[in-house]
Amino acid sequence: MAIAVGFEGFPKEAQRFLASLAKNNRKDWFDAHRDDYERYLLEPAFAFVSELGPRLRKLDPAIRAEPRVNGSIGRINRDIRFSKDKSPYKDHLNLWFWQGPAKRGESVGYYWALHAKTLVLGAGFHMFDAKLLEKYREAVTDPKRGVALVRAVDAAKKAGYDVGGVAYKRVPAGYDATGPRAEMLRHKGLWVGTELRSPPEINSRKLLDLTYRHFERMEPVRRWLLELVEA
Repeated sequence: MAIAVGFEGFPKEAQRFLASLAKNNRKDWFDAHRDDYERYLLEPAFAFVSELGPRLRKLDPAIRAEPRVNGSIGRINRDIRFSKDKSPYKDHLNLWFWQGPAKRGESVGYYWALHAKTLVLGAGFHMFDAKLLEKYREAVTDPKRGVALVRAVDAAKKAGYDVGGVAYKRVPAGYDATGPRAEMLRHKGLWVGTELRSPPEINSRKLLDLTYRHFERMEPVRRWLLELVEA
């Protein structure tokens, strides 16, 4: 497969392909349209990751942006081993820019996903393991680090981003349910993000600027989580 040299946007056919894939989520259909997938989605994705990487490293020199499938570019195939939904393919293109030696998706990073009608952008950590969850709760209750987290999350909310990761109905046992940051203790992960209704920038180089601007605004939350992981 030829890799695009410079990013000029995802063609309109990219989202049309994703819409058709959602309606025809079968191996025979995908095999018959594999060339379209590679031309309209994979090739521009390689170029996009290659060009966005140096920009993101202005925020943090250690950001990993790897223009390869199973690097920053997610596989189109779904893992259906433990899922009731046996559809073989994802109905979106997902990209991941992360930091550290952990596996893709098991670390702090920026999330990017192109759907048939939307563009999803986010930053954070999807789900803490048991050890990291304990560290997170300790940090939330720490006066200095807890206040820094609230400041970062409040700034994200003010910028219009959603905040996710709440998994518990109640504050965990052993913690003050009336404390100043009690609600943050109900999280099992933490991320901020937004869902944009197919902005026109998708089809041009301006998508690089749009993505960078959003990730830059989300950076305080990502940075707080990174310090948590590295502590």
